[in-house]
Amino acid sequence: MSVREDRRSYVSVTGRLPSRKTTTGYAWYESLHEHDLFVLLEFDPTVIEYDPQPVTLKYRDTLGKAQRYTPDVLITYGREIATGPVLCEVKPLGELRKQEHRAKYQRDFPYARCYARERGWGFQVLNERHYRPPEIKNITFLIPYLEGLGDPEAEQRLLKVLGRLEELREPAPVTLGDLLNASASSSEHSVEHGVERSSERAELMPIIWRVLADGRATVNLAEPIRLLSAIRRCDIAGQTRPLLPIPRHVRSSGELLLEREQLTEPFRRASRRDGASL
Repeated sequence: MSVREDRRSYVSVTGRLPSRKTTTGYAWYESLHEHDLFVLLEFDPTVIEYDPQPVTLKYRDTLGKAQRYTPDVLITYGREIATGPVLCEVKPLGELRKQEHRAKYQRDFPYARCYARERGWGFQVLNERHYRPPEIKNITFLIPYLEGLGDPEAEQRLLKVLGRLEELREPAPVTLGDLLNASASSSEHSVEHGVERSSERAELMPIIWRVLADGRATVNLAEPIRLLSAIRRCDIAGQTRPLLPIPRHVRSSGELLLEREQLTEPFRRASRRDGASL
């Protein structure tokens, strides 16, 4: 149960994000960094639920002084991804590097890490290197396509076309443009009623956005989505990867997760160079 209250502010960036993965149906954020992280969690199909500011930790430091620390979010993944939830703090690198904050972080973070381990959780500090602006922009665009029932038959037809293209093109990638052209050419509506190709392509775009939004297909979200963007199916069990790194001791075993860990390692090294690893 979140300990966060509605703390509207006219100085910092605060607000309420509609949520399908919180018990309240929304998530209060108190910075743009929290907003971007919550958007990513809403989109990540491996995340079952998340709880902003789930607990306030009370402890005494080495001098016996009472301290309080409230982590930003508790993330619960599917069991095939992580064996326990992950307690997270999100801070911009610039703030992590500030000397006036380092003493507090060097107190709070080790205590939070111990608190999490005692419960079989993970703990990690996230920053903007883990959720880059192009990725958040693409996710923000795609999330509305998760609403409503969609058109299951049209979506299945499109995924079948994508599957055939992947078999024909392997190992070359299939682009978004390739899929549009092939889907429009194979459309019965287009053949029987002579609908213009451009109109057919326009009708196909919401279907593509839908299958990308719900994880049945994927593109590189770290780059702007274009007609030349490579697209592939994600309909094989276990193929979906988490969008954030998972602490090693709670990470479920599996080659795909190890590959994801390798992808995020350059960001960890950069964070350590910038003094963000505490």
